[in-house]
Amino acid sequence: MRSRLINGLFLVIFALGMLNMMPAGVAVLGDDLYEDFESGSLLPWKATGLWHIENDDLSNHPIGNVPSGKYYAWYGDNRTGTYETFDGFGTETNNSGDLISENLDLTGLSGNIVLSLMSYADTELGDYYDHKMVFISTDDGLTWTNIGNVSMHTSWYRYAFDLTPFKNNSVKVRFHFDTGDEVANDMRGWLIDDIKIESGEPYIPEFLSIKIYQENYARIGDSGWMGFEIYSAFQHNMTVQVFITMILPSGTEITLYQNLSVLLFSGEFWHTEVTHTFLEVGYYDVFFTVIDDMDNPWKDDCWWEVTDGDIVVFLEQDYVAQVGKPEYLTIVIRSFLQNDTSIAVELTFNGPIGGNEYSNITFSDANVTLHSMSTWSQQVSYVFYIPGYYGVELVVRDNINNEYYYASCYYDVLDDDKAFEVHIHQDYYVKVGEGGTMEFVVFSHFSVDKYVYIEAKMKKPSGEVIFYNTSFLFPAFGNWSDQVEFVFDEKGSYTVILTVTDETGQIWDDDCWWESTDDGLPPENTTTSTISATIPVEDNTSTDDRETTPTISPGFELIFLPFVLATLIALRKRR
Repeated sequence: MRSRLINGLFLVIFALGMLNMMPAGVAVLGDDLYEDFESGSLLPWKATGLWHIENDDLSNHPIGNVPSGKYYAWYGDNRTGTYETFDGFGTETNNSGDLISENLDLTGLSGNIVLSLMSYADTELGDYYDHKMVFISTDDGLTWTNIGNVSMHTSWYRYAFDLTPFKNNSVKVRFHFDTGDEVANDMRGWLIDDIKIESGEPYIPEFLSIKIYQENYARIGDSGWMGFEIYSAFQHNMTVQVFITMILPSGTEITLYQNLSVLLFSGEFWHTEVTHTFLEVGYYDVFFTVIDDMDNPWKDDCWWEVTDGDIVVFLEQDYVAQVGKPEYLTIVIRSFLQNDTSIAVELTFNGPIGGNEYSNITFSDANVTLHSMSTWSQQVSYVFYIPGYYGVELVVRDNINNEYYYASCYYDVLDDDKAFEVHIHQDYYVKVGEGGTMEFVVFSHFSVDKYVYIEAKMKKPSGEVIFYNTSFLFPAFGNWSDQVEFVFDEKGSYTVILTVTDETGQIWDDDCWWESTDDGLPPENTTTSTISATIPVEDNTSTDDRETTPTISPGFELIFLPFVLATLIALRKRR
């Protein structure tokens, strides 16, 4: 870093004398400080992270139009041209770094003091994630004060910050970059040049930063997504015109988006998204133009390369079938090719796997015309006579280009309409704070083993929890059970849902309910109502206050005796 004294030899001698009076490590400023890095070295700046000096003439990724000379400070990696970093396993990582000056004495500057710099910042989503911050320290770097941030812009732009509050101090300047996370760090990064500290009025930059986000490659027939963003650094709100156009490989220009009255707020972002389906092979150019309220244009552009399409094949069907019943399957073939072609189609059923296996070619056509950018389909029916697990294979050959395409699926053929029977055995009432026991029981009617996932959810008064889960290979025609206890820590109604899910995603379930009460018994009014509906009770309105004697139908004594006793106790308490 160098100081320039421009007031003649006398001031030079005076400044050198003052330098001898300053503490070690403090750079004295005369009228201004200027750093353009043209010495080819960062010294005496201290750099961490990916900060380094870059010679644009020798760079693997030149930026061009360097503000002065050919050198600048860059937070990025010259090997990749980005600020991506990776751990030892090849996984992307977040990163950060600082560019810190030596101590700078501001006592030689009078009036307003301004720090300015030229900045080029190609980073993620403006300022949402990647932070480009400027700090000042007056205590040799022990503490730092943020004096402002730099926005994203893919051209050199001047920024200025007010240092007047720090006059008559020795300060350090710090440029801090932080990715915030490990995602989308594959852009150029932050470039800084022409750092200057001088006396003068603070300069407030006003500009629009615009950016396009998109992939660069697609196949014909694909829908390409593009995101368009504007950031306003103007000090006032404004209405702008937005134009997004595309030039197709044929040379035709089309409008993707147009809005003549977009309201931009000072210091905020505007964003829109556009998709386009590519129907031609070749190069596409996209132009993003914003006209501000002073008719100044702000522009960005991107490109796409679209190659010839492909053939996509798949099968549409259910995964479970029944013995003796016809099952329908649909062959679907989609062309994203520019030209018509001829294809051969063959569909084969194999199975039952694990038993007496056989193959049966169910559909075959050696010469199907597949039209450009179209879909061909064929429905096929098949009847399974043996239960088991069947595989289905589809082979499609492009007769002109000699390319093969494949799709497959399977069927689980059952000899019973029910696949799994799911049951829950449990009590219905439990005391608050105590555990209730449930038995989960599952029967399989599958003729083959099945991988299953079993899960139990409890819907409590305050929310839902998963309190049981397991997975295993369920044997064909087998059964399974397990006892589970749950502590009911809240008073109220509970619902239990037990689900069995096989590897195809098919679900079978059962549910039950619990009621958690203070004493673990049914609510008093429910018990009285139930008993009085089945048991006649003698009139107890007599003035002699006799005990009420219930009359119970013959044959019910043993079953209802506990309930009768509970009712008598309740009636006595009421009296």
